[in-house]
Amino acid sequence: MPIPSSAIAPSMYIVLTSHGFLANGYHWLILTTYMDGTCIAFHATQDPGWCYQQKEWQMITSMTLVVAILISKAHLSTSIDQILQDIPMETPAAEVSVTFSCCIWVKEAACHLVTGHLMTCNDVNTLEGEVIAAANQHADSIMIGGTGAVYRSRACGTAE
Repeated sequence: MPIPSSAIAPSMYIVLTSHGFLANGYHWLILTTYMDGTCIAFHATQDPGWCYQQKEWQMITSMTLVVAILISKAHLSTSIDQILQDIPMETPAAEVSVTFSCCIWVKEAACHLVTGHLMTCNDVNTLEGEVIAAANQHADSIMIGGTGAVYRSRACGTAE
């Protein structure tokens, strides 16, 4: 079921959806929402190889949304795109033993957004754990028609 629109604030989120089943059972993306209801998704997708994509995506009516974690205030999609579009579609050297996935890309995206001053986060690995824990808490409910959940990150400062 869709999440209530009252749960959505114009902000930037890390979103996990139940389709794709790519990383930890979820597809990962960065999403920014605006006052007019527009939502822009930024993610790594397979088409057929890994590639970057920016597109409109309706979070409120999504039947696949498991969890959205608020990580920052909303920013212009062009500013976000400039930061994210050149992230390599490969596993970073620090995580060489892990196969590239949309989760790896979102973690790299979070690091780039911090460097670009669009969000604050002291530890991306803590953020990853927070997102996975929230998604796992709601996954079973989603599979039987439940509603996705929206949380504010404890790992990220959202005053950016």
